[in-house]
Amino acid sequence: MLEQDILQYHNEVTQRYGYCTICVLGGTFDPIHVGHTALAQAASDAVQAHMTLYIPAGIPSFKRDKHIVEAAHRLAMVKLATEDLEHSFVSACEIERDGITYTYDTFRMLSQFMPNAKFMMALGSDAYATLPIWYKAKELAKLTGFVWVARAYDDAEYARRNVAESGINARSIEVHTSLPDVSSTVIRECLASDHSVSKMLDPKVESYIKQHKLYTSL
Repeated sequence: MLEQDILQYHNEVTQRYGYCTICVLGGTFDPIHVGHTALAQAASDAVQAHMTLYIPAGIPSFKRDKHIVEAAHRLAMVKLATEDLEHSFVSACEIERDGITYTYDTFRMLSQFMPNAKFMMALGSDAYATLPIWYKAKELAKLTGFVWVARAYDDAEYARRNVAESGINARSIEVHTSLPDVSSTVIRECLASDHSVSKMLDPKVESYIKQHKLYTSL
């Protein structure tokens, strides 16, 4: 089920413009950091999205054997990090769904609930390069376009070529911009060793992590 505030905003935009462009950023968000929100903003700006939708993963297919912080905490942190961002919404649809999380299943559900939406999935060039090995990638490409963000040191040519040679008919927009050089892995390591992460996290997220004593060990 999709949250009512998301459906209501989608309906309002659709009534006004006849459609609603939604930029979707999914991920484990373990934890969400300034790089995630910067990527989502760059992608949303590139496609002039009416809505930016963050979807924390439930049990990611590519991380099923790895330890990740429980979903309720990750969801709470995403809400804190995005609550002051204009036209940004958070959905727990993947967390609430049983079993392994597949992006195709998520976009199929989104399309059913918001048939007038034009979806664009936001992702970095490294993730876009792996699209050919995603579950039902060709079917996914029929449900959403892709807006992928490449930084100066990313191998954008490899990502571009890898998807093109796969035979996936992907509608894509390539965005070149600078993003904060930060990763969730580095943040977890810093937190476990009691090093500062103040430049990498929203202050509310950092406070939440300290309050709940998350990432105190690797």
